[in-house]
Amino acid sequence: MMVCRLICLQGGSSNLGMACEQQMDESKAELDERAARAPHLATTAGPVDYEVVVPTYRRWRSTQEVTKKKRFKDSNQPFILDHTLGFLSREDVPKERVTLFVANEGEEKEYRKALEGSAWANVRIQISMPGVRDSRNFIYKFFPADTYVVSLDDDMEGIKWKIREGSDTSSCIDLPRGHFLKIVRDAYQRMKETGAFLWGLSTSQNPRFLVMDDVSMRNGLVNGYLHGFICRPDAAPDLLRRLPDAVEDAEFSVRHFAKDKVVLRYRMYAGVTSPYTNGGGLQSKFHVGGSIRKSEEWCGAQQLHELFPTLIAAPSEGDKCRQNATEVRFISQTGLGVKARKFAVRRLKGLCRFMIPQLKGKEKRKTALAALARLKAFAVRKQKKQLPALKKVPEASGSRKLSGQAVPQAERPLLLLGEDKIRFAPNPKKKGTDAHRRYAKYSRAKKVSELTALGCKMRSWKRKSMFVHAQSNEFFHPSTFGHQGTLTFATI
Repeated sequence: MMVCRLICLQGGSSNLGMACEQQMDESKAELDERAARAPHLATTAGPVDYEVVVPTYRRWRSTQEVTKKKRFKDSNQPFILDHTLGFLSREDVPKERVTLFVANEGEEKEYRKALEGSAWANVRIQISMPGVRDSRNFIYKFFPADTYVVSLDDDMEGIKWKIREGSDTSSCIDLPRGHFLKIVRDAYQRMKETGAFLWGLSTSQNPRFLVMDDVSMRNGLVNGYLHGFICRPDAAPDLLRRLPDAVEDAEFSVRHFAKDKVVLRYRMYAGVTSPYTNGGGLQSKFHVGGSIRKSEEWCGAQQLHELFPTLIAAPSEGDKCRQNATEVRFISQTGLGVKARKFAVRRLKGLCRFMIPQLKGKEKRKTALAALARLKAFAVRKQKKQLPALKKVPEASGSRKLSGQAVPQAERPLLLLGEDKIRFAPNPKKKGTDAHRRYAKYSRAKKVSELTALGCKMRSWKRKSMFVHAQSNEFFHPSTFGHQGTLTFATI
């Protein structure tokens, strides 16, 4: 089935097209009784106004440059034309309803150049914000209230539909052409009937986890690759994403369920997409190494657990890091109550929950995932193992005495980067002294790079009390929170 569909898409002969349709008809005859009640077949929903958005980044490049998939080895088209825009064309989505959201003016020019001469040459292109989270937040605020928005990632190849029981690929077929809009209309009707404001497809492409007749309303992940929502500017403070990029779709899902007590998930459908296989894209920062994504994801999952303890369970505590599985664990729950067992809230104290920078120094020790596992094991350990006592060194006259006790890892200063934002407390030094003048000079800095430019040396940070404990002041590392946090210094 997959091979037949791709031949048809790439301009096969009419005979091949007829053979493809005949094979589709044969598959339809073999539909399970439950699959015959699929929403795109049984829906009675009428036409609805909607907007289709495609947040995209660097997918104007040729398909051969972006992906190594063999079926695209002869394609010279832009990647987005072979994927999402090609899918929308086959589904007869009106081009005037589609908007591409790009990161900057340079990207806009590249997309215009790449789409020139194609059927999508005049598609709307809107400059938004760089990054997954910020781009999706921009889209949510871009449209007026009550606008029905359907969002697709820029690497969508199609939609799989489960038609019979089984755990192998033969139990699924491609969604028949022209039926995508029926799902869009059905989702809008169901949202109005149930009070939901968010819908999506199954999170897994594995046929084993697809269910032929289940449109779930329980708490769960609405994957970002294809989802629809109704804009509510008045509720934006409760719904907009605030945590790291790696958990942006999980955060959007749980925020909607917390507010509306329902999200819709069409579990008989799954998008055909490869977010971490293809080059470029909004999540290009994760292509360098899986450890960056997994470490950011684990910290985001922990924060979601603390924000929504009855809806999100604590991330895994074991030493084994699952590269291909999400660290965010949803608690199965409906608007009427909890189905699964309740999980105790696990709150990490001190600086344990902001130790992402510690991974940078452990990259050379076996693997980065192993380093993350060690970090997680430390963060959730009830009784922290004490480090060996520090060796005493000869004291200079008038110098501060060194304690013979070990310094717990959670109380050590974190590695700060040049773009970390800093904030100074009121000057505690005695007026008229050199220390008072130096503090006044350094307190003008807003970033670490500015502080070093003013003459403050890194060795001073280690020698003096230049960081405060997270229990009394907040520290957010930019790799975790998108350069939005601050660190308060008490003394220098």
